[in-house]
Amino acid sequence: MEPFQLEVCASSPLDVHTAAAGGAHRVELCAHWECGGLTSPESDIRAALKAGIPVHALVRPRAGHFAYADEEKSWMTEQIQSVLDAGASRAVVGGLRPDGMWDPELTARWAEEFGGHRLVIHRALDACTDWKVAAAALRESGIRRLLSSGGEALAWDGRGRIQELMQ
Repeated sequence: MEPFQLEVCASSPLDVHTAAAGGAHRVELCAHWECGGLTSPESDIRAALKAGIPVHALVRPRAGHFAYADEEKSWMTEQIQSVLDAGASRAVVGGLRPDGMWDPELTARWAEEFGGHRLVIHRALDACTDWKVAAAALRESGIRRLLSSGGEALAWDGRGRIQELMQ
């Protein structure tokens, strides 16, 4: 895979500086790994940028499932704006409907408002009940960056689905 790009998941500005010193090309910054990651404070994003590599900031308002109430969706939209304003290159996002299906209206709205090129879809994709429908909706919205294990606990086990998603 040339050119190879190393992205590291980091939970603090210090982690970002360590990743950059170790050769990482970019990071995904999130707070509170112990619950699967939450949105980092803007001050952490600004401090992380001092490492000199692009920061992709996770936007997730709470732990637990990925089906969000309308109020949470509004809050997440504000968080996307905030992380981008703080200097993040991209916002890492995702959302499901209560039935476990992908929420295409939500991600399409974000793609329209912020640009699909500024968004990365996180592992909510792996938790959705129909990833083919989700992939088609993401393609239609212009979002092309995904973080996925192919719906499996280990990416190696989901590599077939990952290859399908890449096509």
